Amino acid sequence: LFLLLVGHPQPTLDFLRRVTFTQAALGVLSVWLMYLIAARFLRRRWACVAALLTAISPHLAVSSTYVLTETLFFFLLLASILGVLLAIESPRRWPCLAIGLLWGLCSLVRSTSIFIPILAVLAVVAIPRLKHLRTGALLMFLGFASIMSPWFIRNHSLPPQPATSGKMVPFLLA
Repeated sequence: LFLLLVGHPQPTLDFLRRVTFTQAALGVLSVWLMYLIAARFLRRRWACVAALLTAISPHLAVSSTYVLTETLFFFLLLASILGVLLAIESPRRWPCLAIGLLWGLCSLVRSTSIFIPILAVLAVVAIPRLKHLRTGALLMFLGFASIMSPWFIRNHSLPPQPATSGKMVPFLLA
């Protein structure tokens, strides 16, 4: 889907240039998101240091020159984390649905984040001090489920695949 957003996927230099530019833009936005997240916990100067370290990270600098999922995943991960931080401070709960959509997109790009919304719901149910966040967590999970459900249905409808030992989480990646 990401590649469709930058134009019809074709093995041409022009398409590769558009993908590289888009990934570089996502990298720049990721640095900005990192600053916004760090500024919530650190003094302004230290938040700038966190953003600078993100900007000069070899991972971020190199991954924007290849067609990989790292840049998109990192951007979606930081956007999801910032969304959660903003939602915790906000009295409104409807943005939690959008945050759930972000977590769902993040999990579609890389399945390593799939358990975060589930753990958030379990945390607000199990920890009495977080009771006031239950509605938001449930809305977040609803947004997450609306993105992930088609993928789970697709995986369930496929014929069984032989398990391979190279897959870390075969039931997610099948």
